[in-house]
Amino acid sequence: MRIILILILTFFIVSCQPKDMTYKADLDKEFDSGSNIEIPELTEEVIGSLELLGKTWGFLKYHHPEIAKGNCIICN
Repeated sequence: MRIILILILTFFIVSCQPKDMTYKADLDKEFDSGSNIEIPELTEEVIGSLELLGKTWGFLKYHHPEIAKGNCIICN
């Protein structure tokens, strides 16, 4: 009986989800053809800076609720 109830509830929850949900981040086409950023030489300092940038953005992307929703206030 419990299994049937769980299956019914799961079906109900899944069927109530919006099918055509579009996020603001999905509409961003700025870098579809690349960033056009050229880095002439990869020195240890440049590599360290890129590593820090990647870690910072990764942290923000997964932990800040507005950025996770696609509402980057800096980008707008």
